Amino acid sequence: MESVYPVHKQNPALYAGFWKRVVAYIIDNFLRVVVTVLIVMATAFLGGTGFEDEEIDMNAVDWLSLLLLLALWVLYHPLFEASSHQATPGKMTLGIKVVDMGGQRLSLAHAFGRHFAGFLSYLSSFLLYIGYWLAGVTERKQALHDLVARTLVVNGGVNPTVPGHTTVAPKGIPAWAIVLIVVAAVVPIGGILAAIAVPAYQNYVVRTVVMSAISDARPVQLLVLEKQMAQGAIPQNDSEFGREWPDQIADGKATLHLMQGILLIRFTSQAPSALVGDTVGLAPYRRRDGNVGFQCGYYRPEGAILAASSGDQVTTVRPDWLPAECRAR
Repeated sequence: MESVYPVHKQNPALYAGFWKRVVAYIIDNFLRVVVTVLIVMATAFLGGTGFEDEEIDMNAVDWLSLLLLLALWVLYHPLFEASSHQATPGKMTLGIKVVDMGGQRLSLAHAFGRHFAGFLSYLSSFLLYIGYWLAGVTERKQALHDLVARTLVVNGGVNPTVPGHTTVAPKGIPAWAIVLIVVAAVVPIGGILAAIAVPAYQNYVVRTVVMSAISDARPVQLLVLEKQMAQGAIPQNDSEFGREWPDQIADGKATLHLMQGILLIRFTSQAPSALVGDTVGLAPYRRRDGNVGFQCGYYRPEGAILAASSGDQVTTVRPDWLPAECRAR
């Protein structure tokens, strides 16, 4: 049991006002945006030219970025407000801090509870954000999440002592409030995670199918090279190979044809819907050492193309769905 802080009219200088808290929030939000941009830029760099020569699992990179952003959102306020500063950088800048109803430093669990109680204030957006506006009108300048979590936002260095009897209140968050916070948090968090996880999983499936098709085409490249060595020219049509030629690859999710010297992978209706009808071109070209290799997708080799068209001219699959060796450099 701890002493309860006085109401605003007993000590007007004690509590941080609504607009001071708004400015602190703007500062904190700016800092989080800066960190978010840095994380996104790092992710983009991993998928861009800086790592083109390496096989990077972009699905893992996407998930790492997601986890970092989620950790930033979950940990920012609780870790700072449960620290010895009792305040986020924004609050520190304005000289304010978060305390419990007895004026004591929050435990880490209590700080997490206050943070997730913020969902209740956020959900009040349907009522013109009244959950936040309460910080300007309640007797201890508490927003909705402060009322639920039994916390106060006070000006640092102001003496809270008032004459008269002392009332008492239990510390921590009541059980009913914890249930309410969990219910309020589950729905939006579940929706956010689903909105991010579903596309990420779909991209993973698409990339796996594309990788499988290109991998299945490699033995056929050897068939083409053997025919080229035997007859002194690149074969122009897959009909020259008879039964040796596999019409379908990637477990039927793609077909493979030789058209005017270029290997063309076309994704069938069995592939993910985002891929159906898209193509990847594998064009033979003369390497510097005189041997023949295959240009994949948007990659542009220095040697001369030996087919009627280059791979990038017939490839329609999104570059980020292709392996590193098939992207433009």
